[in-house]
Amino acid sequence: ESKQKFISQIMTSKSPVRSAEDVDETALSYAEIKALASGNPKIMEKMQLDADVAKLKLQKASHLSQRYALEDALIKKYPRDIAEIEERIKGLEADIKTAEEGTHPDEHGFSPMELMGVTYTEKAEAGKTILDICSRINNQEPRPLGEYRGFKTDIGFDGVSREFYITLRGALFHKVMLGKDANGIITRLDNAIEKFAERKTNNEAQLAEVHRQIETAKAEIAKPFPDEAILEEKSRRLDELNSELNMDRKENEIVDGAEEITEDGQEKKPAPRDDRDDR
Repeated sequence: ESKQKFISQIMTSKSPVRSAEDVDETALSYAEIKALASGNPKIMEKMQLDADVAKLKLQKASHLSQRYALEDALIKKYPRDIAEIEERIKGLEADIKTAEEGTHPDEHGFSPMELMGVTYTEKAEAGKTILDICSRINNQEPRPLGEYRGFKTDIGFDGVSREFYITLRGALFHKVMLGKDANGIITRLDNAIEKFAERKTNNEAQLAEVHRQIETAKAEIAKPFPDEAILEEKSRRLDELNSELNMDRKENEIVDGAEEITEDGQEKKPAPRDDRDDR
């Protein structure tokens, strides 16, 4: 039953560490049974050491597995994450600059918007035109719309959210869901642009966190298995007991497979086979 628990955990990719306390099942060899019958106290020490060593080896394997995972992350995951975040930061910096250079607000704070080759200077009129364009879209494919605050724009329909959207194309692509209010459309576009600086700050914090994780991973990798000395000591003592109890000899197999030993310590030969027995 205990073996089946371990097998089930391994087959389902679950860590068997939590069941380390179950490592207490020991098949008794012929020498162990003799030691038990003779009341030898060392057999109990040996069986306890068997369980302790097995548990410690399992914990060490888990420790090594975690270290290998961290080493793999240092080689692959973290460099990839850093490259992606740095690319986003660089793109946001470029788009912030594009927005600053391309924004020319009127007395109402609205920058001219180009839609299908026509320039609109009124916010409400631009919003209504966008809604009219949406009403004529009959598929989900994005299409060029125009330009706003220095960004090329595309318009399309999101089949999942069932909403129209505008993509601001700069160094990065920024997707903005529109809604159905004409003035709200322009407001949403402006809000998305104004959040570039906040997104840049968030990505810089994320980059700093990745670097912190790298330093933590390096420190964890450098740590040895904390119970290495205990494992070595128990393993050494277990080897001594096995030697004293003659449990490291090949003839000490499971009882069912053991050879019969005579009183003088010699292996008893099986009796010659008589073919007449078959008759």
